[in-house]
Amino acid sequence: MDKIIYIDDEATDIHRFERDMEGIFEVRTVQITGNTLLEELVEELTEATFDYLIVDFHLTDKTNCGYNGDEILKGFLKELPHFPAMLLTNFDESAIKSAKDLDVDKIHSKFSTDDEQRLFVTRVETKIEQYRSKTKAAAERLLELKAKSGTEDLTVNEEEEIIELDTFLEETLDANSPELAKSILASNSSKLDSLLTKTDTLIERLQEYEGISK
Repeated sequence: MDKIIYIDDEATDIHRFERDMEGIFEVRTVQITGNTLLEELVEELTEATFDYLIVDFHLTDKTNCGYNGDEILKGFLKELPHFPAMLLTNFDESAIKSAKDLDVDKIHSKFSTDDEQRLFVTRVETKIEQYRSKTKAAAERLLELKAKSGTEDLTVNEEEEIIELDTFLEETLDANSPELAKSILASNSSKLDSLLTKTDTLIERLQEYEGISK
């Protein structure tokens, strides 16, 4: 069962979300209080293992925590920019204005009907599957290029593709360590070999994605 982290400041909304998602997703909840520090929360989220992040927008009105959900999401996506995530709002003016730097695809209204809930679940499931599929495809293509490099020279385009794949996988695993080797703009065997050597480590860290194997 896919794992979701849901963040809100209202216990009633948290319980409602847990009830609505029961049997669909494994839900871990975080209730924001006045003592919840933004930086510590973002760090905990980036180190946690789960499949989708959902954050309510309005957090500070009652808790005086000093931030709203968009700041949590922006901080998290700065570390893991490709991770599936959503900001829940009522699309009031303050929420839209504050969240303007977020991809509009990540901003959604709360569901209130059965049809809206089904659409919500479908959207979350689809984004999780797309993320897994893209990561798996990138890892498998990187392995393919590594294997090819052992028998023949790669083209300049293939070397550039390796850099793009490496960038995506590094940012997927840990945005703080993107050793991207961007200087490879033409054939350079020593730098290319160094980059390809990282493939084994990357793939080992991606074993959770079914079907990826050496």
